[in-house]
Amino acid sequence: MSIPISDLINVSIAVSPNAVATDGFGPLLFMSKEFVPTVGEKYPVRTYNSLKEVSADFPTGEINAAATAWYSQKPTPKTFLVGAITTETITPATSGTLTGTVAAVLATVKAETAATMTITVDGVTKTTAPMNFSGIADLAAAVTLVSASFSAVGISASVSQNAGMFRITSGSTGAKSTVDSATGKAAEVLNLNSAKNPVIVNGQAEQSIASDLAKISNTPVKFFYVGLDRKYRGVTGAVDNQMLVAKWCEGSGKVFGWADHDKKILQTGTPNSFARAKNQNLRNTLCVFDASENRNEYPEVAILGRAATVNFNVANSVLILAYKKGPGISTADLTSGQLAAMQSYNGNAFISVDGNVMFYNGAMADGTWFDTVQGVEWLTQKVRNNVFNLFYTSTTKIPWTDTGVAMVNQQVTLALELARTNGLIAPGYDNEGVFYADGYKVISTPLELLQSQKGKRIWEGTSFIAIGSGALQGAVVSGTFVQ
Repeated sequence: MSIPISDLINVSIAVSPNAVATDGFGPLLFMSKEFVPTVGEKYPVRTYNSLKEVSADFPTGEINAAATAWYSQKPTPKTFLVGAITTETITPATSGTLTGTVAAVLATVKAETAATMTITVDGVTKTTAPMNFSGIADLAAAVTLVSASFSAVGISASVSQNAGMFRITSGSTGAKSTVDSATGKAAEVLNLNSAKNPVIVNGQAEQSIASDLAKISNTPVKFFYVGLDRKYRGVTGAVDNQMLVAKWCEGSGKVFGWADHDKKILQTGTPNSFARAKNQNLRNTLCVFDASENRNEYPEVAILGRAATVNFNVANSVLILAYKKGPGISTADLTSGQLAAMQSYNGNAFISVDGNVMFYNGAMADGTWFDTVQGVEWLTQKVRNNVFNLFYTSTTKIPWTDTGVAMVNQQVTLALELARTNGLIAPGYDNEGVFYADGYKVISTPLELLQSQKGKRIWEGTSFIAIGSGALQGAVVSGTFVQ
């Protein structure tokens, strides 16, 4: 009988937790009502990796046109996402309510001289002081008394009644706005306790194209750029869907491609959609003029497709949008005055310069350069994920010591080193004239100065300075010619 080899050589392989990867800065999410999820489709978003795949589901229409612009870029971007639009209007957010279904009887209510109510509003439970109802003249007076009692103990809810049926309404709105059934003698005589079967309605979040985006962002699907069906360009009716998407992207760290074909964009001092975006200081919105004859192209998707090919893990990979080509995109034939007008709104377009097609000029709606926005979003996420992965993958605790702090600082440094390698940051001066030879500096507060925070176990003593590499997008050259 032979013995198993494991008796002599024991090998044990542990599967470590997966580290969090930096979100891809490549995928674009294109929002359109043309996409209607099928029965059984898990998420309101669909993923494609080639124009052929998109064309199989959408052989014509706006999704196909946007995907064509996306995949026409060289180098060719990869992932193209299609998201479903379920509403083109705005349904305001609502409040949670508790409504009685049985009318209160005035005589019964007046009989209570020291009645309390315990109620949970927005997840917080509080109890009123004893209430004396004996002096009320009618149920409207009962509303006033209960309202004052709520206010006295900080219950954020309003009180009303209709035909004797009382209603408690949360002071908040949205999905977290709730009012649970009440207890106590006051709740009993007002018929708001569970025995009287009051109706509980939870609050609802605002429903709009922004809520459609939120639903998609809560799925495992990752994206950085957002495009929108051209039917929503400009203000359509009372709802400015472009602005709703832009503001959602602003708060979510995404970049929105805002396109329009309105010729007012080429006129100085005229109301137009680019001006609206500029006036809202939209840092994460890129406004691009559509110069196509039929106003049916997606130049914003095309240029974002080029931006999506940046690989931040590769040396000298960051880019500016200026001078990039736009295969298949119509060129705007603009006068110098029209170009200046568009630029006054921080607009961009594919133009022709001595017969060379190029993108002009790469500024966001608030005037910030695109590469700065893209780079800062990437660096933010890279630093965050590096530090998270330090904690998540460690098999032991990170101690509150100089050694532990050094481990955190090292992860920040690694992110900054990569930023220097890919060209996002470079040696240079800060606004006070201080030169940083490495392009960055990690600053750490001495541990002894933060000992009071030790009990919280949250280190707040690391910060850094990074010097953006900037870019050259033009030149003024002077010279002297001597005969």
